[in-house]
Amino acid sequence: MAELGVFIYYAVWKPQKRWITLEEGIWRSPLTYTPDKREEAWRFISYMFVHAGVEHIVGNLLMQLLLGIPLELVHKGFEVGMVYLSGVLAGIVAGMTIGYVFFSAYNQKLLKDPRFWICIVGYILFFLFAVIYNVVFSPAP
Repeated sequence: MAELGVFIYYAVWKPQKRWITLEEGIWRSPLTYTPDKREEAWRFISYMFVHAGVEHIVGNLLMQLLLGIPLELVHKGFEVGMVYLSGVLAGIVAGMTIGYVFFSAYNQKLLKDPRFWICIVGYILFFLFAVIYNVVFSPAP
C-alpha cells in the first residue's frame, strides 16, 4: 500500500509527459538512493517505495500478491518481511557495485576493467551459494 501511495504521489506531484516512466520526479526524491548522498542512511531502505513507471509498480505488486500471500500463509509475516528487506538491501548493494562500475566506466574498455569482473564473479558465487544452501541444507518438510 505504501508503494502505491508513493507512486500516486509522484504521478500527481509532477505532471508527466508519459505515464510509462515518471522521468525526473523520482530522481529528485528524498527517498531515492543516490551515491553522492550515502550519508543519508534512510535512502538504503526507502528507495523500495519509489518506482520508475507503471510497468515497474504493476510488476512488483503482482509478484508481491502472487508470491507474498502464499508465503505469509505458510510462514509468519515477520519472516517473509525479513526476506523482502534483505532483497531490498541486496538490490542497493547491486546498485552500488555493478551500477557504479557500469556507469563510471561505460566505454569499450569495460570488459577489461577488473572491478566489473570481480562484481560479476561475486554475484554468481552468492547466487550459487544460495541455491546450493537451499537444496542441500534446507530441512525436509
